[in-house]
Amino acid sequence: RVGEEGAYAVVQGLIMTLCLEAIRSRLRTVDRSTARWFRGLEDHELGPILARMLTEPQKPWTVASLAAAGRMARSSFARRFRDVLGVAPMALLTDIRMRKA
Repeated sequence: RVGEEGAYAVVQGLIMTLCLEAIRSRLRTVDRSTARWFRGLEDHELGPILARMLTEPQKPWTVASLAAAGRMARSSFARRFRDVLGVAPMALLTDIRMRKA
């Protein structure tokens, strides 16, 4: 009941639980490409690079400059990017640019 000791904490806990369950439910229904985006953004090496691609698509990026931005070797960056996101870095950058245009 409202006003009883601990009621506010219980309500907060229930709201948090409901929100988490809603997010989990939604994530179970997302397609593979969306799930890959989440994995890419959460990746400690690729996340910052992907964020820069999204916020600075107009820059004259190359695979080498993207790899350098993440302090990675070009070949290992390209391979990891493709493995995690399922697409080559420049193909994704082209898609980002087209969507922003």
